[in-house]
Amino acid sequence: MRPTTRNDVEDGMLTLAKWYDIQSGKGTDKGFLDCAFCARWSPKKKFCQECPINVLGGQRCRNTPYQDWIKHQYNDHQWEIITRNHGACCEPFISAEIEFLEYVFRQILLYRQFES
Repeated sequence: MRPTTRNDVEDGMLTLAKWYDIQSGKGTDKGFLDCAFCARWSPKKKFCQECPINVLGGQRCRNTPYQDWIKHQYNDHQWEIITRNHGACCEPFISAEIEFLEYVFRQILLYRQFES
């Protein structure tokens, strides 16, 4: 993994906060439009190659629980551009995304520790 930055930690905290809000029913998901990692590592910047989610999950967000979340939204909720928690049927997908993002965040912190 490339050297981490303070921004990686901040992006991780912001992204997790977004998903905790979605889980509680207070937040929405606007995809790359409101992802802190995407804001910094968008396709304009080497197609997300150095984004921690890409580095740890592979193929940008395609090999992550986020892909299942999007499929669920498309198949079960007629695909809304802004996705949200529709209740119990969404919970497994939200929990899986949060678990993955917590893993990414722990890895960022671990890398930072070794770089210090």
